[in-house]
Amino acid sequence: MDTLLLTMIATFVAEIGDRTQLLVALLVVRTARPGPIFAGFAAATVVNCTLSVLVGSFFASVISGHALMMFQALALAFAAIAMLWPRLALDRLDGWRMAPFWLALLGCLVLEFGDKSQFLVIAGAARADLPWIAGLGGAIGIAAATLPAVAFARRIEGWAPLKWLRFAGGIGFAAAAVVIGVGAL
Repeated sequence: MDTLLLTMIATFVAEIGDRTQLLVALLVVRTARPGPIFAGFAAATVVNCTLSVLVGSFFASVISGHALMMFQALALAFAAIAMLWPRLALDRLDGWRMAPFWLALLGCLVLEFGDKSQFLVIAGAARADLPWIAGLGGAIGIAAATLPAVAFARRIEGWAPLKWLRFAGGIGFAAAAVVIGVGAL
């Protein structure tokens, strides 16, 4: 249960103001079809979290306990840096001509591959007795953070507190990285 909650909360915080969240909001506004957009996003999230669980399971089989703790600290540090770093411009996918489901699926897969949430799920799966629980927690956290982007798509981009929420999340991830990193040493 700890793995589920920790991964869910970590990925939820990591996705606040993330490019994936903003892409989903943009696609909902552009297509006026939130159902297929959210379904495509959800499918991309399941694929991403499944891949993360497989990688995390592999790491668990080849790395010892303290090294896994250090890997988790590095994943948290990466999340902190990504949240504190200025957000890159979002590709609006204007040239992509396809059905809304496929547009969201492929766009989100591209954005999520190598993203901070993926590393958080990998680290959670590597340290868990049941790695799929980390994947489930990650998928729930990512979806929970993105649902408001679907519901409030027209207003999310200009929402000023996103900057401060990202800053607070980055500081929280940095503090957790230091605590876990010191514990691994």
